[in-house]
Amino acid sequence: MKNSLLTILRDKNTNTPLFRKTSQKLIHILAQKTLDFVKEKKISVITPVSKVFGYTINQNIVLIPILRAGLAFLPTFLYYFEGAKVGFI
Repeated sequence: MKNSLLTILRDKNTNTPLFRKTSQKLIHILAQKTLDFVKEKKISVITPVSKVFGYTINQNIVLIPILRAGLAFLPTFLYYFEGAKVGFI
């Protein structure tokens, strides 16, 4: 799917609304793939039924978009990494 999204973004005939919508789809895919590299630690959680084990993020996340193009990524990445600090280049 990502190849077809890139093709839409590269096509000179792609209109602005489609470009923005396609960009957001691709940014969601990138943010989800980033989750594979986040360190987690096992924790104990009390549920209404019993005690279970789960996971929490075990590292500080800092999002540093490169101004202009990188700013389009920020809202989506903050959706996935709500507690992240933000810096700018």
